[in-house]
Amino acid sequence: HELSGFSKCKRFYSHKFRSAGLRYEVGICILTGHIVWINGPFRCGMNDLQVSRQALIGALEKGEMAEADRGYEGEHLKIKTP
Repeated sequence: HELSGFSKCKRFYSHKFRSAGLRYEVGICILTGHIVWINGPFRCGMNDLQVSRQALIGALEKGEMAEADRGYEGEHLKIKTP
């Protein structure tokens, strides 16, 4: 059962899933595997870097960095990407 009109809403549209939806940013400790960060919901129309600029980058302490995939390229002082 789809929500009336939501599945086609352009602001929330995900090209990956070909429908509208919500996304979350989840951070996992690379040493323990524990979830250390949950951020969202965000509309699927936002890319990873836009989402991280909403809260993650500001939450990192001086000298602290996050490690992420290439979707986060553009904040090289705060986010290490491959």
